[in-house]
Amino acid sequence: ALLAVLPPCAAELLAEKGELASLTVERATMLLVEFDWGRAESPSLGDLTDAFQVCDMILTRHGFEVVKTFGRRVLAISLAEDGPDGAVAAAREIDNFFVDHLTLVGIPGGRRSARMVMHCGPMTLGLVQPERLNLEVLGETADGLAALAAAAENLPPATVVASMAAQRSLHDATGFVLASGDGRVPLHYVLRLDTKA
Repeated sequence: ALLAVLPPCAAELLAEKGELASLTVERATMLLVEFDWGRAESPSLGDLTDAFQVCDMILTRHGFEVVKTFGRRVLAISLAEDGPDGAVAAAREIDNFFVDHLTLVGIPGGRRSARMVMHCGPMTLGLVQPERLNLEVLGETADGLAALAAAAENLPPATVVASMAAQRSLHDATGFVLASGDGRVPLHYVLRLDTKA
């Protein structure tokens, strides 16, 4: 039952110890995936379930663990040293899957379906309402990811937005283009998945 509301790492600790202490890590890669059905369209719960299941499978294959879903968004974390590279590989695979299988998740045909935002740095993961099993990710990295996600809302699907820290950590940053910040949004890099690098 715990796996229904918590990511596997947290569910195992809670089942084993009866409590879930907060976890602070010095370096994690956070990846936010947002599905796009269009502003006037609303996905069904079945469509979201299908999209999240596929996304979870792909993210797991690239070393990420989904820690939270909310609305049309999935938040995943990797503690691997090559987390940013795994994030880009997962983003490409997610984009390719949904382009090839649009009708499986009710996304209107002929267009890309998701945008991704990634950031690296320290973070704390813990329960803010233990009685409700409300897991949260906190810290500057989470705040930075939220700021980048707000900027990404105006970008088309098939876009990966990377913070400066995430872009610097990539082994291959081919295709990423510097985008200017505006005071509210820090400098960041953008990669379009639907164009050739």
